[in-house]
Amino acid sequence: PGDMLPGQCPEKHAGLTCAQCAENFCRAQGTCVPCVRTTGILRLSIIVVLAAIPLPFLLHSQHQTAPTEFYNPSQMIAALGGMGITYMQLTGSTSRAVFKWP
Repeated sequence: PGDMLPGQCPEKHAGLTCAQCAENFCRAQGTCVPCVRTTGILRLSIIVVLAAIPLPFLLHSQHQTAPTEFYNPSQMIAALGGMGITYMQLTGSTSRAVFKWP
């Protein structure tokens, strides 16, 4: 690497001193390996799991504080479903944005 001319880096390496990974390769455990592109499904799954964590607490608090005549599980499910659909639409529309990480 130190005595190589530009453009003569070993496979999967790039840069003046060949210390960077080539395009479509990422550094993992000190070596350059093919980058794995995460799909939107993985991102959505993580978001859904994180969003579902407070759900039992919300349901429990509603049941404890609301009078029975105002507590309607079907309305709560409909409201949570609507919020979920809105969140998925926002996530889908903003997932097209490209962010360049350092």
